[in-house]
Amino acid sequence: AAGAMLSGQTNVIYAVHKIASHAPDFSSTLDDSLHINNQFSMFRLPNNHAGLFDFTELVEEDGADDLVGDGFEGGIYLVGVGTRYWHPAATYQFPQGGVEVATFVGRVDKDTMELAAYAVLNQELDASSRREGDPIPDNEFSHFGAAYTVRNYEGPDGATVPPRLYFSANSQHADTNPAKWWGRFRLGLDFKIPPACWNAGSEVSDDKECT
Repeated sequence: AAGAMLSGQTNVIYAVHKIASHAPDFSSTLDDSLHINNQFSMFRLPNNHAGLFDFTELVEEDGADDLVGDGFEGGIYLVGVGTRYWHPAATYQFPQGGVEVATFVGRVDKDTMELAAYAVLNQELDASSRREGDPIPDNEFSHFGAAYTVRNYEGPDGATVPPRLYFSANSQHADTNPAKWWGRFRLGLDFKIPPACWNAGSEVSDDKECT
């Protein structure tokens, strides 16, 4: 995982080559390896222990551009949810309601199998999908420490449906009371990433969040 990516620490996501050998290789094969701007909100709010703590894979079929709408066919991606606040409804403190820039998408170069670009996107939390429990304060935040991809899922008619991506909230303020847990959330697919939203290369000063 990328972890907190605190200031002064390495802000890259490594690929391991030759992993089945006795000499795995952590070196980059890209001419200008990807670095991530650790000043984005998911890495620094509400404190310097915020971050991106797990990813899961998302792979499109060859020739398809149906899971991530970005113009790249047969894309391979790492997807994660960063630290975010709850606030499902619009309030004075959170006028945009449950929208936060908390979805991380890394696009993998299929030749090198390393991250070539990343995007940080708005994410709208659907609080109605949470199981019945105690109300969660708007100003409560949570990390998302586990990510999953479910494949080969069969629908009611027996046909295989697209993969499903799930992310579990740590809900660190909830102690051991399940009624206070945020729970696990499913990310809707076929979201769009305009070309201008991708960040690439080692220079992060021009990197942007896509809001």
